[in-house]
Amino acid sequence: MEQHEEEFHQTAMLVAKQLRLPPAAESRRTRVAWAFLEKCLERGPGMTLTVLANGGYVFSAKSWVTSSVPGPPPQTVPEDMRGAYDGFTSYHPDPEVLGHCTSLKSGAARIHDDAKKLSADALALAEKTTLSGTCDYTKLE
Repeated sequence: MEQHEEEFHQTAMLVAKQLRLPPAAESRRTRVAWAFLEKCLERGPGMTLTVLANGGYVFSAKSWVTSSVPGPPPQTVPEDMRGAYDGFTSYHPDPEVLGHCTSLKSGAARIHDDAKKLSADALALAEKTTLSGTCDYTKLE
């Protein structure tokens, strides 16, 4: 799991370096990289921006959701959000990043399968009425 987490963070840093963002969105660089990884790992859409007919908008990225209150148009999407979204949608990963995404997906599946097996093994051991092995402190006299 430590190796998987390290690869995730290295990939996030690689994506963050490759992003092209306008100055207004620079403070959102890490969030945009994580949004890309969410999409890349098929864990969600990454980042969405919907401009509503009533002049409002809804913007969302993992742990960053905001919307405008409907009001007289035109309401504009704040520059940092627009720039972050534009950077997200225009990012095209290189083969190295795509390789990391594939590796991360297979690693996550492996961790999931291992955890499932360990859980089943623990449940089976918990249901036993006697423990296997030896223990000097539990010998019958």
